Amino acid sequence: MQSFFEKLAELLGVEAGEVQAESVLDSFDEWDSLGALTVVSMIDEDYGVTVLSEELARLSTVGELWQQVQTGQSGPGANGA
Repeated sequence: MQSFFEKLAELLGVEAGEVQAESVLDSFDEWDSLGALTVVSMIDEDYGVTVLSEELARLSTVGELWQQVQTGQSGPGANGA
């Protein structure tokens, strides 16, 4: 989970310590449509999980996003990345 937070911090242009499970995604300046797309791409490449835009719209915190990644990894068709 910590490496996910660190990657997310890098993509959002903040210090790693600023990204916590309870952090609200909308609170980051870089969390706009392009930032979200970049994060979705990182999740797909690094974790083998596809996060759909409808799913992303329902998530409000970093912890919820991480849970979505975990759910995707263990779900049907997961590649174990």
